[in-house]
Amino acid sequence: MEERPWMVRVERLTELVLDTVYAVVSSLPCGSGSARIQINGKDYEILKLLGEGGFSLVYLIRDPASGQQYALKKIRCQNGEISVREALAEVDAMRRFRGPNVIRVCDAAVVRDDANASVRGNVPAHDEESGQGRIVYIVLPYFANGNLQDAINAHVIHASRYDEKTMLDLFLGACRGVQTMHNYALPEIIVDHSDTKDQEESLLFDADSDAAYPPAPSMKVSNPSDMGDDLTREAYAHRDIKPANIMIADDCRTAILMDFGSTLKAQIPIKSRKEAVAHQDLAAERSSMPYRAPELYDVKTDAILDEKVDIWALGCTLYAMAYLHSPFETASTTEQGGSLALAQMTPTPKQFGI
Repeated sequence: MEERPWMVRVERLTELVLDTVYAVVSSLPCGSGSARIQINGKDYEILKLLGEGGFSLVYLIRDPASGQQYALKKIRCQNGEISVREALAEVDAMRRFRGPNVIRVCDAAVVRDDANASVRGNVPAHDEESGQGRIVYIVLPYFANGNLQDAINAHVIHASRYDEKTMLDLFLGACRGVQTMHNYALPEIIVDHSDTKDQEESLLFDADSDAAYPPAPSMKVSNPSDMGDDLTREAYAHRDIKPANIMIADDCRTAILMDFGSTLKAQIPIKSRKEAVAHQDLAAERSSMPYRAPELYDVKTDAILDEKVDIWALGCTLYAMAYLHSPFETASTTEQGGSLALAQMTPTPKQFGI
């Protein structure tokens, strides 16, 4: 019997609710013991639920041996190999972009979504394509200070604002994190594609969808003198820069760029109307509206989408830090698609030296 769409939606909602309830109950002190999960042979205690998204949950976990706390991102891959590949592309991004202002991945694993592979009490998810669900677990550093959006919300509640130096220190860190992506250069050890079939350009990364993860590079060492700048430099754009994706380190002044689920190659030429519509739809799905660059709202044929989409989002983020909301976050501008002409201009707070 064919499963009806509404039944699938109810089932997925039930999974999310039970996951959330389980996380809350397991963190209560009166429980029979801490819930545990094993990632690549290492045990962690689950302390509490930190947040949730469409198909992901984030838990606070602890290594019982060291007492170190981490954030565990759990991604349910509902669309088969496509979902798994997208989740692993995010892991790949965190591993390739290295710097003091970019979040690092501590560990990652892909498991079957069943009773033997999941945390005790979870409900199996059903993959409509393969009949077997998958979960991607990503272990990340835990930042007790939260993200810039948390700080902005706290300022709104307490009728306060950032002092100028702290605001600019955090913004500079965010810029440096983005710079790491925009200036990314390929390592000297390159992958040998000589035996592969014709490959289509990927919106994400170059690994084949059925390849093992992480991909194993060949031992062919490139000669830097034989490679031009176009071959060694391979810039990427974050495509979803916003206060919620910038964590605050323990010193309260260092910004850490995170959430690379929307990351694409920076230079994308639009060669047809079909490609323009595809990238416009992708931006609508993955780039938050109040911080989305104008060229992503109406993608033009023969245009080139590049790093400037991140620069726009950084400007909106700085504005949000100063005025506690994006310039395009009012009801009227959101309804109009974030038009620059409708942006709400706010008087400069007195504590800023501008």
